[in-house]
Formats: sequence, C-alpha cells, structure tokens
Amino acid sequence: MNTVAIYKDAITEQPDDLLYEMYGRFSIKGPMPYPNVKVDCAVGLEYLSQVNEVIILHESDRDKDQMYEGPSKFILINNNNEQMYTAKEECSTWKRELCYSSRPMRLKIISNSGHEVMVLNRPLRGSDCCCNFCTFCFCCTCCFQNVEVMAPIGKVIGYIQEEKQCRKEKFIIKNAAEDIMFTIMGPRKSFCFNYENELNILTANSQIQVGTIKKDFVREMHELNINIHKIQLKFAVDVDVNSKALLLAATFLMVFLTVFCAKVYIISLS
Repeated sequence: MNTVAIYKDAITEQPDDLLYEMYGRFSIKGPMPYPNVKVDCAVGLEYLSQVNEVIILHESDRDKDQMYEGPSKFILINNNNEQMYTAKEECSTWKRELCYSSRPMRLKIISNSGHEVMVLNRPLRGSDCCCNFCTFCFCCTCCFQNVEVMAPIGKVIGYIQEEKQCRKEKFIIKNAAEDIMFTIMGPRKSFCFNYENELNILTANSQIQVGTIKKDFVREMHELNINIHKIQLKFAVDVDVNSKALLLAATFLMVFLTVFCAKVYIISLS
C-alpha cells in the first residue's frame, strides 16, 4: 500500500493518499506540541489535558488481491488537525476473519515520540456471537465485553465492562479501584448486528445524562468500497485526564463493535 509521510518525524505507517483526499478537511498539519503541564497521569497522556476534541481516523486495510482484512490502524488528531497519537491493533488474521467484532483485541496507543502510552486488552467474546448465531443469547455472560485499560503498560487505570441487560447494551466505565465512573447506554439488542446513531453517557447511577457518543454518516466512497462516519463524544470540560483516557478506550470498543470500514470518529470533551 502506498503511504504518505504527513510530517518528518512520523513514527508509524500513515494511510494512503486516497484516504487523506477522502477525509478532506482532516489533512494533518504535523505533531501536536508536547504540553508543558504537570498532570497526575501516565507519561504521554498529558495531551488529553489540553484538548476538548479528539478525531480518530480509522483505516481498515483489505488488499484487493486478498480475501482477508489487515489489522486496524488509527491516527488521533486534535481539532487543529495536529497528530496526538497513533493506534494499531494486534490480532492474528484468522481471529480477525473468524471472530470479526468479537475477536480478542489488543490495541496500543502510541505517542508521536514512539512510546506506548496506553494499551487496551479485550479477551475473545461472543457479542456477534457465537460466530453470528447469537439471536437468543442476549443474557449469556460469555458474550459480554470486558476491556482492561493500562497506562502505562503494566498499570491498570480502569475497565470498560458490559452489564447484564436483556433489552439494551449497557457499558460500565470503572477506575482502577473498580468504582463506577460513568455508564454508556447502547442500542437495543437485535438480530446480532447492533447499529445506533447515538449512545448516552450517564452518571454512575444511570440517572443523569452527562454526554453522548453520536455517530453520523458522512459520505460513501464507492470507488474504495467504504463508508465514512464520525463519532462525536460530548462531555463536561472538567473531566480529569484518566477519565478522558477511559472514555477514549470506551470509544475504541464502540468502534470494534460496529462496522469495520474506514471512518472518522470525533471525540469532543466539552
């Protein structure tokens, strides 16, 4: 695949020219300057303290001559189109093809300097379940999602867990002490594939809505056989850095539970 260097010190592979032409206004200017602030967080997460919006560019690579899909790759930029992080999935080909969105996930988020800032680990689950025959297993706990979030590697800062619900998806965001920070109400459970334009972020007791994760259809690219979407996460401006990191991890989980084509996801913490 042809690649394009967005700036001189780019660390990881970048999407090809067609993807950047497709995204249009998301042309990357360069790396985001390292913030000179003192924040109680893992090294590299300081970028999150300076932004109220994160845009995720998602490239899912499928070679025209091959029948299988490559690992998902992401670029995270701020609202000034400056690169904050890159992220790349680690998963074998057969697991991607056989397990699809229920596949085990290990996603590394990497800073512009090449350091691994955060790691998301999800074991094999059957949400699309049991290889797409899950219509009647909505309450089966083996199908529930459970993501461990580490920052830095080796230090757990929280979890994203799916709670037992027979009618709607419900995700719990917990800190390292397993105290519930937020809940995310997802789509109604239906015939294996769940699509919803808006997810509600609620307080720990699920009584007050404090934000949303909203997905909008942007454009369809027939020549590339892809659709472009964006997901916008709105939240209060005073969210601490570790909570922002957990919300970012939760957004990646939502990405893996939906369609696997090139998309644009916008996370706005404001």
